[in-house]
Amino acid sequence: MRENAVDIARRWAAAGFVVFLACSFFLESSRQKTVFYMLVAVPSLLLFVRFGSLLRANTRPLVTVLAFLAYFSLSSLWSGEAAESLEDALKFSLSILCLMLGAEAASSRFSPDTMARFIVWIGSAAACFYTLMILWKGPDFVALLASRSSFQSLGGWGVSNPISSAIYLGVVVLAAWWLLPNKPRHIQFGLVLLIAVSAVLVFLTKSRGPMLALFATLLLLSFCRRSREDVLLLAFGCLAALAIILTTDVFSIAMQRATAPNYRLEIWGQALEQVRYSLFFGQGFGHNANIEILPNVSVTHSHASVLEVFRVGGLVGGGVFLSVLFYLTKDSISSRRGMFFLLWLIFGLLCLSTNGRMLLGRPSIEWFCFWIPLFLLYFSTRHHPVEMPSDASHR
Repeated sequence: MRENAVDIARRWAAAGFVVFLACSFFLESSRQKTVFYMLVAVPSLLLFVRFGSLLRANTRPLVTVLAFLAYFSLSSLWSGEAAESLEDALKFSLSILCLMLGAEAASSRFSPDTMARFIVWIGSAAACFYTLMILWKGPDFVALLASRSSFQSLGGWGVSNPISSAIYLGVVVLAAWWLLPNKPRHIQFGLVLLIAVSAVLVFLTKSRGPMLALFATLLLLSFCRRSREDVLLLAFGCLAALAIILTTDVFSIAMQRATAPNYRLEIWGQALEQVRYSLFFGQGFGHNANIEILPNVSVTHSHASVLEVFRVGGLVGGGVFLSVLFYLTKDSISSRRGMFFLLWLIFGLLCLSTNGRMLLGRPSIEWFCFWIPLFLLYFSTRHHPVEMPSDASHR
């Protein structure tokens, strides 16, 4: 009876996990949290009965995750806001453990290429929806190019943050590019069309960090895989971009955005000073960075997740974080299984390096950039669902 209940809970968590992923493209943040708690957290709580066996089978990787959550939760004791911060940290830690169990359940049922195809399908629906909403409103291209768009401003649904919108679309581009080689011509045409439409929507967000991160990740993928399709698509993309630059005013708009002040260097410089003053144990979870960038204007965090880890946790916390990265990625790199998730993780970390917050938190873009691809990457090396292999995974 217990085994049946656990099996039902795993199926519930696996289905809930992919629904939670899909909701990232259509629901605003608070509703995404509701979906997570109902469809992933609840069944995952039931799965804690098998946490011991999971821990014995994956001791070092999961111990490092537990150490990360425990250390940063306890760091709230020296943050200056001990009681409230500790309570929040413990809630966030439990949520991340539920996310991990949901990812493990999903990995046992869906292969990496299946997950990539799912992202392509849901990304196609999102790209079509937001494009149709632009056309339905009567596109004012001058206004679109002059402003920063988000899912919320384009379609009335989804997140209102342009950077988060760009990151979600960037993973769609990455998934479509990953699946492109050795597909029938009509499927390749559809994937290239999806890449083009998603790239245009990413550009409309005017989010510099995700655009640079996506370009760097696609270059890395193309260099590692070295397929004919990658070379042709890169060439086509460069020629299309050149044609747009020569025939429109896009270049001047892009340069205007690129040269706009972002105060990142000032923020990072002051954050590094705070790291230096609390070198070994950090300032503690819940401590407000309070970095002033203009008179009477300050920010609460380092705007770089890895830097924020060191600011909050010091060298000890940073070392635990690096251990998590090492133990959860080393086997996947050597086996090359789940490479799509590794590329997703690289893209996510690059995005978080310019605008990320602390990695211990409630469901957020930090989860989508770091915890979700990290857990999927690790557990995809442990599970091998029975299905026809994709050619892309063997390139």
